[in-house]
Amino acid sequence: MDSELIIVLIAFSIMFLFVSFIATRMGWSDVAELYRCDQKPEGRYHRYRSGGFGLSSYSNCLTIGICEQGFYLSLTLPFMFFHPPLLIPWDQFHSTRKKNFLLFHRTQTYIGIPTIAQLNLPAFVYDELIERETQIEIIKE
Repeated sequence: MDSELIIVLIAFSIMFLFVSFIATRMGWSDVAELYRCDQKPEGRYHRYRSGGFGLSSYSNCLTIGICEQGFYLSLTLPFMFFHPPLLIPWDQFHSTRKKNFLLFHRTQTYIGIPTIAQLNLPAFVYDELIERETQIEIIKE
């Protein structure tokens, strides 16, 4: 390998780690302080989904789990650096709404009491939240 390629690989690696670290500071770390999960619970999992926290977006790299204990979120490799898996209890969700834009259907919900984060997730999450009969305020558009 020549030295220019090595320099490019090192620079890319440093940039990737820096961007991952900054992204986690935009919501994931706040949620992880309260809902970090060290063991993956049994449940129904949807891999390679898109979603986000506030302004941070995770395209096609989220694993979303519907579990008895709560809502599980993790990232795939290599994006999992600085992003520990999360397990958010069902009773921590409130104020949810369906967001539709052209052909894109999303769920926007808030977690934590008081609110610590806004999540933007796939449309099927809305139905799961409603089904759980948690104390969720449904916002009609």
